[in-house]
Amino acid sequence: MPIEKQQLGGLPFYIVQSYEFDSLRLFNRELLLIKPIHEEDLNIQQVSKNIDMIRRELPARLPVLILREINAINRKRLIGKAINFILPGRCFCLIC
Repeated sequence: MPIEKQQLGGLPFYIVQSYEFDSLRLFNRELLLIKPIHEEDLNIQQVSKNIDMIRRELPARLPVLILREINAINRKRLIGKAINFILPGRCFCLIC
């Protein structure tokens, strides 16, 4: 279910404009699905900082990054930074 920009609390404008946000309830846990608008420019260090801010601003929701594709190096970096991510049709990694 898409989330309106007003529901994103005090997140900075650059974060709100850089991602599409959806909500999903899975096993009684509220997930915040985060899809980068420009996935080809994905910078794991910046994504990590953005997700840390999202976690602080929206603590009731578990942020999960949605990606179409990812290379092995970035996949390893996401896992190393404990960033939840889903690659639809390929891989599922969720760290609660």
